[in-house]
Amino acid sequence: MLGTVDPHTALLAQTARNNFGIPVGAGEISSNPTVRFANSVINKLPGSGGSAAREAGQTAFNRSVAETFGENAERITPQVMARARDRIGNVFEDVANRTPVIQADPQFAWELRRTIRDAQSTMSAGEVEPLIRQVQNIAGLVDPRTNTITGEIYQNLTKRGTPLDRAMQSENPNIRNAARDIREALDDVMERSASPDVIADLRQARGQWRNLRTVEPLVAKAPTGDISPALLQGRVNTSFKGTHGSAYGGGGDLKQLSDIGQRFMKEPPSSGTAERGLIMHLLGGASAAGAGMASGELPLTTALMGLGATAGSAALARGVGGALRSDTLTNRLINNSLGNPTQTAFGNYLLNSTLPATVQGNNLLRP
Repeated sequence: MLGTVDPHTALLAQTARNNFGIPVGAGEISSNPTVRFANSVINKLPGSGGSAAREAGQTAFNRSVAETFGENAERITPQVMARARDRIGNVFEDVANRTPVIQADPQFAWELRRTIRDAQSTMSAGEVEPLIRQVQNIAGLVDPRTNTITGEIYQNLTKRGTPLDRAMQSENPNIRNAARDIREALDDVMERSASPDVIADLRQARGQWRNLRTVEPLVAKAPTGDISPALLQGRVNTSFKGTHGSAYGGGGDLKQLSDIGQRFMKEPPSSGTAERGLIMHLLGGASAAGAGMASGELPLTTALMGLGATAGSAALARGVGGALRSDTLTNRLINNSLGNPTQTAFGNYLLNSTLPATVQGNNLLRP
C-alpha cells in the first residue's frame, strides 16, 4: 500500500530522523497521495495520538533551526533571537579587535561596484540612492595611501543601529537584499585580511548570522515561536542565491531543514472535501462493524450505535495513526526505497499495535 519512494526522498527522511531528531513517519514519507492525506486527517482526530506527534515534530524542527545559529531552544522567540544577535555580534567585534588592519583589495572594490551596478539595472533611482551613499561612505573611510581600513572602522560600519544595519532591515526587499550584499563584501574582505587563528570564529559567526537573518521574518510571524516548515524554503532560497545558493547545494543544515519541512511537514495538497469525507466514512463504517463483531449482535438503539461508532473510530484512528508513525513501518519504507529491505512485515506490526483493540472480542485476528 505504501510502496516505495525515490532514494533522494528516502535519504531526506533518514536525515530528518537520524540527524535532526524530527520524527517523520511513513504517513508523511509515502509517495501515495491518498495515504498522506489519510495520515493528515487521522492525526487530527481526538484520541489518535496525532496532536502529540505533530507537537514533537514541530519542537524538533524549531530546535534544529535554532541550532543553525548557535542557540538551544524549543521555541524561537524574540528573546532567543536577541540573545543570538548579541552573541554573534560579540564574535564579530572580537574578530575585528584581533584584525587591526583590513586590506581593501581590488576584489572588495569590484564587489561593491557590482552591487551598485546590479541595483541600478533592477531598481528605481530612489531605491539605489541610499545604497550609493553606503558605498561612498565606505570608500571615504579607506586610507588612500595604504588602501586599508581599520578593524574599528569595520565595527563602526557593521554594528547594530548603523545606517547599513538599518538598510539591511528595510521593509523594501530590494534595498534590504542589496544592503546585505554590501555587508557580505565587508565580511569577505575582513576574512581575507584576518589571521588564521580567527578565521574559524569569523566563518562560524558569518554562517550563524546569515541563518539568523534568514529566519527573522518567520519569527516575526510566529507568536508561539514555531517556525513554519512550509515557509522556510522560500526564505532559504531568497537568502542563499547565486552559484553558492541553495540551488547549487548551499545553505547547509538550514537548506536541509527547509527541504524536510516542505516535503514532510506541510499539509498535503488537496481540496480535502471529498477525501476527508471518504476517510471519515471508512473510519465510521469500520468502527461500527468492529463494534458489532466484538459484541456479536447488532446495536439495540441508534444512540448506542453512534456511541459505538465514535469509540470505534477513535480506536481505529489511534491504531492506524500509530502504525503510520511507527519506527518499524517507517524504517521499512526507507530501507526498501534505499535498496536495503528489512524482514519485518507490516502484518506483524498490526498484530502488536493498538489496531486489534477494536476487534479483540472475536476471532478475526487469531490463528
